[in-house]
Amino acid sequence: MKLSTEAIVAAAIAVIFAVLSLGGMAATGKLGGKRTDGPKAVAVVRGTLVDKVRGHLFSRASGNFGALDGVIVVRDQPEDMGPVQRSKAGQLESALMSGITATRTPAVGIEATTSEPSSISFFQSNDLSSVDDVDLVAGRLATVYALLGAEGSFGVKSSADRLLPDLLAPHE
Repeated sequence: MKLSTEAIVAAAIAVIFAVLSLGGMAATGKLGGKRTDGPKAVAVVRGTLVDKVRGHLFSRASGNFGALDGVIVVRDQPEDMGPVQRSKAGQLESALMSGITATRTPAVGIEATTSEPSSISFFQSNDLSSVDDVDLVAGRLATVYALLGAEGSFGVKSSADRLLPDLLAPHE
């Protein structure tokens, strides 16, 4: 299965996010070593998990990673996956979505108006707000509102509840 660099990075970030949400110890896949390595528990004693796995996940990174204020999910499945690959990818995606939603950090699934097939039903079934028109100004605005806590399906496709979320009340 060939994945784009963007998809691999997005999945890696989501995995890190899911693992961090479990308090620094979680079952993860192989981070390095022999191919025969199975799942293992990773305990972070000093520093953050992101600092520990940074070299394994990113070819380049700068700055310091901190707590996430929100997550944007982009889903782009290769069309040439076979049934076994599609099943494995589905299991990984489900696990990532469970980890992301368990953190209660605002998360939104996005796609462009031209995305085919659409991933909006996937986002909805995983309790994520969704935006189906991120290539338009209204979609980018809806993405910001969703990251600030607006819930629903926004955009121009038939799966959308409405074009834009309601205005959010300021936090006191």
